[in-house]
Amino acid sequence: LFVFVGIPFNFNTVTFAFAIMIILRIIFEGLQSHYSRVLTSTFSTSLQSQMFDGMMGARLSFYYNRKVGELISTLFTSSNECGGIIAELLALFKGLFLITASLAAGYLISIEMTLFILVVSVFALILVKSNYKRINTKSMRHKEVTDEIYSYELDILSGIKTVKGFNNINIHKSKLKELLTSYKNLAISIMDTKIYSSMSLELLLTMMLLAMLWIVVNFFNVSMISLVTVLFIFIQIAPQVKGVNRSLLGIKQMTPHLFKVRELIKTSQSEKLPEPSYNL
Repeated sequence: LFVFVGIPFNFNTVTFAFAIMIILRIIFEGLQSHYSRVLTSTFSTSLQSQMFDGMMGARLSFYYNRKVGELISTLFTSSNECGGIIAELLALFKGLFLITASLAAGYLISIEMTLFILVVSVFALILVKSNYKRINTKSMRHKEVTDEIYSYELDILSGIKTVKGFNNINIHKSKLKELLTSYKNLAISIMDTKIYSSMSLELLLTMMLLAMLWIVVNFFNVSMISLVTVLFIFIQIAPQVKGVNRSLLGIKQMTPHLFKVRELIKTSQSEKLPEPSYNL
């Protein structure tokens, strides 16, 4: 590429090229963060409006087998989590774009080493893939416990006069504490899964980088400037690979909320009251 555009390939030109790349990346990430928040908030608000409109127009039979606390949990908490999916998707696309751009730059310098970096990154993600299913299962249970807490608190506070009249305060305090402990343990477990996945991925990338250096130094005749350039590209790619992993984990964590919101909208629409007709 440097030869094609008539620029000498040396330390100064490579440094300048990477400075431009870094500046463009910072601007891109700033714009991505802003529009991510705009889309997230807009999507969450739209879902809340759809669910509320659907529930307002549904038959009374829609509420017979549903707890109000669960509906409120889905209406507010799950809709916000669904908005988070938009943010994670944008972060995922940003990471994939930056990885592709970095690999394209590396390809122009050293095809073999760039292909090695690509294989390393894909292989590392495959090795931590099992965490995605694990975090999805835990998140489904976390959503269930969240609904239980909302429902229990609403039931108790709505009937607080009866609760005090029968002197059942300690029983209800104990029950709520049990639910909150379950909620806390699941939240910690989900975070631990994310941490384990991130640490495993970083360790794999580091070990594979060392292996790449050993192979290149011992078996390939690579100039120092090319080696430094490709290493710089790898350093740029590694955080993006971790970001892709983090986004995939986040999407899996929020998926149960999306299913719950979709189910609520679909069910409320299917039990919608017919539009009133006026005969003049």
